[in-house]
Amino acid sequence: MACASFGNIWEIWHLATRRKQQDVVIKRQYQREKVLINAINSGINAGTFFNDAAWGINSGAQSINHQEATGEACRLVLKIIVQKRLHMQKEHCYGGI
Repeated sequence: MACASFGNIWEIWHLATRRKQQDVVIKRQYQREKVLINAINSGINAGTFFNDAAWGINSGAQSINHQEATGEACRLVLKIIVQKRLHMQKEHCYGGI
C-alpha cells in the first residue's frame, strides 16, 4: 500500500524545524473507513448509472486503487516527543552518600 500524501507536509516540516529539544515523528495512517465509504459510493453510482453490478464492483475496486496511489487513503500524523533533562540530586544517584 503506497501512501504519498503531501497535503500538509509543509506545515509538518515547519513544526519539525522549529523544535529544538524535541523529537518529531511523522507517520502515515491508513484511513480504512474513508477508503471503503468512497469505494462503496463510487461502486453504487457506477452500478446504478450503467445498470450493471459488474461495473459497480469494478468502479469500487478502481476507487480503492486510485485512493492508495494518490495518497488520499492516508493521512500524515505528527507526534512530538518532548525531551526533558532530569537533574537528580546527589543522594538519589548514590543512595544518600
